[in-house]
Amino acid sequence: MNNYHKIIFLFFIISFISCNKSIETSDANIPIESININPLKSKKITVSSIFDSITYIPIGNKKDEPLLKEITKLEIFKFHIYILDKQLNNLYIYDINGNFIKKIGNIGQGPGEFIKISDFAINAISNEVIILDRTGRKILIYNLNGDFKYTNKINIMAQQLAVSNNQYISYTSGSDYFTKSKNSLGYNLFILNKDCSIQSKLFKYNKDLDNIINSKALDVNIDDNIVSFNYAIYDTIYLIKGGEIIKKINIDFNKSKLPINKINSENFKYYTNKTGYSRLSKVFYSHDYLFINYIYNNKIHFAIHRKNDKSLINSSFLENDIDSTSFSLAMPLKISKNKLYFTKTAQEILSNYNKESITINKRTITEESNPIIIIGHLKWKQ
Repeated sequence: MNNYHKIIFLFFIISFISCNKSIETSDANIPIESININPLKSKKITVSSIFDSITYIPIGNKKDEPLLKEITKLEIFKFHIYILDKQLNNLYIYDINGNFIKKIGNIGQGPGEFIKISDFAINAISNEVIILDRTGRKILIYNLNGDFKYTNKINIMAQQLAVSNNQYISYTSGSDYFTKSKNSLGYNLFILNKDCSIQSKLFKYNKDLDNIINSKALDVNIDDNIVSFNYAIYDTIYLIKGGEIIKKINIDFNKSKLPINKINSENFKYYTNKTGYSRLSKVFYSHDYLFINYIYNNKIHFAIHRKNDKSLINSSFLENDIDSTSFSLAMPLKISKNKLYFTKTAQEILSNYNKESITINKRTITEESNPIIIIGHLKWKQ
């Protein structure tokens, strides 16, 4: 090999390493915040103590419109609601009042078609809707109206996808941590450029714990372009913007903290089911609030942290004092600004009223109706 070829080879190696760096989460320069949540002080609260009001959005039920099975994810962006129904394997667009607009894409293997929707995301900078087809190893890009633009292949068996500053954050779990390239082995979170090439890798693969990692570990605050990430059994939330971790939030569960160093795939159920231990379940981050679902004594609790004054609501049960549809609003699908978004099926709503039909927002709800979006408008009164 002559000197010219040596220089070219060295340049290639340096470029390859710089483009595939791994980010260690122990970086001392990352700001850290601690939030104390004591499950023993969790208490019953009323719906009216945290919400100024509740708004109901019945999803459209006109003839020839889709009959949804279950809303598994929703995003609100530019007066549209984007709804994923994984059972139906489809993504739908509705207006802000719940009127049906369009179904995005089709099942198949042609342009604009997918095999299975694993997740979807909104790119707030480029005004695009991105569908993740894990089975087809690709992402499909549409405009906000649902018109197909192009496809990018993705070499990672991604389970979830989020977008921040024109970069994709891809999460893999279980045996899907691997990629085709040996250079990419051993990580659970990948930062991808817009062409889906790997920019960096975060969170080293743990053989004992990987199969028990939270399957819904990513959420994005579109307003700030900040992605939140958390493992199911860990007590740390990571905030990511673009390709960098910008903050860690440690949740201090006091004496109920899980002994992470002792947990493996064999004794996981023992520790996570044992009375007295707490673990994170769902996390939703907005500009003003951090909403946390956690599990304690095998029951779902929630905490709402208001960032400007560090106030905390810590609840073991949400008691209905507004109407008979709202008492179980404990696990939202989204937080945006001061709004918490929940969904309920028509059957759940009717069972609370013990009626065969009711009218909400001038729409008659029956067992054959679509799910309903419920919005809780947060206030701060404890």
